[in-house]
Amino acid sequence: MKQFVTRLLLLMLAAGMVLSLAACGGDKEPSSEPESEPEEIVEPEPEPEVENPIELPTLKEKLNAGIKRNADTVGWIYIPGTSIDDAVLQAADNDYYLRLNEDKVYDIYGSYFMDYECKQGDRNALSRNNILYGHSDLRDNKDGKDFSQLFRYLDEEFLEQYPYIFYSTRDEEMVFQIFSVVECTVDYSKPNHFYYLTADPPTTEFLALIDEAKLRSNFIVDLPVGASDKILILSTCKRANDERLLVIGKLMPAGQKLPSTIEVEVNPSPKR
Repeated sequence: MKQFVTRLLLLMLAAGMVLSLAACGGDKEPSSEPESEPEEIVEPEPEPEVENPIELPTLKEKLNAGIKRNADTVGWIYIPGTSIDDAVLQAADNDYYLRLNEDKVYDIYGSYFMDYECKQGDRNALSRNNILYGHSDLRDNKDGKDFSQLFRYLDEEFLEQYPYIFYSTRDEEMVFQIFSVVECTVDYSKPNHFYYLTADPPTTEFLALIDEAKLRSNFIVDLPVGASDKILILSTCKRANDERLLVIGKLMPAGQKLPSTIEVEVNPSPKR
């Protein structure tokens, strides 16, 4: 009898332990779903190696000197392979610096000046379309003063060797890669004129401007340009009074390594 009671007590104790363990798991039934596989970790692709990357010039010292000389200085432009290395001014209109130099003294060549509607600052503050004006000698002469030097970009090999515009504002030093070289008329009575003078066009108009710049370009450069990009248009006069030469660049990402030269193809039939 004593053994029977002992066995009975042991059975009751075992049953209580099973119920106690079951209660720790809650009311949920065991899941019938298989255990999920651990997520695969995708390593980012390494940035492609750039052969002979360009060395970025430092323009801040020159810019600061330009600001001391004239408080209207908003930037500094430098283009290797040319004599273009000077202050960029901005006034309340596009006439003020047309015939005034940095010291506000009359000069037939005036100054390099940013369109009065363009916002300046770091890359985020810039207008979508930054239009920078400068005079030429009206002889389409690549060896002339100021923006006459832009006529060097009518040469395919020159564009291959010098594809970058370096532009510094008070807030950031930036690089624009040239993707279009355009010869056009600004006589709005002519059906083939090219209007490029809006600083911050709506997205649809901005994309149309980019497409038009590529269609009209003397050269084809494989560089995507889209709605989220910023561009810089260098504008100067040609020999004919109503014609312009435009050199157009895209703002490149900060810190991106850029090759010292690019591939360029002649456009067999640029839009005129």
